[in-house]
Amino acid sequence: MRSTLRATLSVLCVSGTCVLGIFGASCAATTPSAAPAPEAVTSASERPPAAPPPQEEPPKTAVDIPGLTRTLDSLGYESAFVLRPPHGEDILLHPERCRTGYLPASTFKIPNSLIALETGVVSGPDHLFKWDGVKRPIAAWNQDHTLRSAFQVSAVWYYQRVAREVGQERMQSWVDKLAYGNRDISPAVDRFWLDGGLRISPIEEVDFVQRLYEEKLPVSVKSQRSVKEIMRSVDDPSLQLFAKTGRTGLVEGRDYGWYVGYLVTDAGPYFFATLLTSSAPGKDFSEERKRITLRLLGQVGAIPQP
Repeated sequence: MRSTLRATLSVLCVSGTCVLGIFGASCAATTPSAAPAPEAVTSASERPPAAPPPQEEPPKTAVDIPGLTRTLDSLGYESAFVLRPPHGEDILLHPERCRTGYLPASTFKIPNSLIALETGVVSGPDHLFKWDGVKRPIAAWNQDHTLRSAFQVSAVWYYQRVAREVGQERMQSWVDKLAYGNRDISPAVDRFWLDGGLRISPIEEVDFVQRLYEEKLPVSVKSQRSVKEIMRSVDDPSLQLFAKTGRTGLVEGRDYGWYVGYLVTDAGPYFFATLLTSSAPGKDFSEERKRITLRLLGQVGAIPQP
């Protein structure tokens, strides 16, 4: 399959120009004006005169692998998918959505875990917080949790406590340092990723997890390795899959579901971000985020197809 993928890419890129078909032009992140909503499973130099103008980063390019868009759209949702394979071009499905920012919801647990470790709010993956006794919608949340277990079951209360202990000023400093999305942590330190001002695009999600994988984020190597450890999927022991889900709930009448992370293979890492949106999500909406991602990874030869 890898040879098929390389052949497809070579056909689509001629003299440095990629034939994008329905994919459109390159994608760079922007931020929408959509009003935020609570998480369903739970919330802006002066240059010296002689200096040359700043160099713009080269645009992201996109290639089409036949059938990928059909697979993604078969669910009946509006969706977006970014895949950065070990070699070749980024694969961008529905590029307008790839470059649009959305609430990260629980995908923010990835940077929030790094911040918790770097600030000393938690001492490591097994740092325990006692449950406060408040009954919440997800039964698995209603117990004591460590950073590791809270990440695995996406326990919002644990990460809200982390954020409050980090505090508004330090949190803003770290979100700026990590260059995460639009960096807007208004209005509340324990809700900005759930129903506040923070927005991140699928492309930015991929950029972030790639920097984490390569240990190039401006945090200690120890913290980056700890977070990668807790990202390991316990549901797929045969795969080296490291990822996080996220779900916004209804935002101006639409629900947004994320699956973001990377897959380690013998050929190298595949970085991905899947976004599904629907005005009427079905009962399988949460499961379909991961399911469709694995199908797409299978179609490009990253994993065996079922």
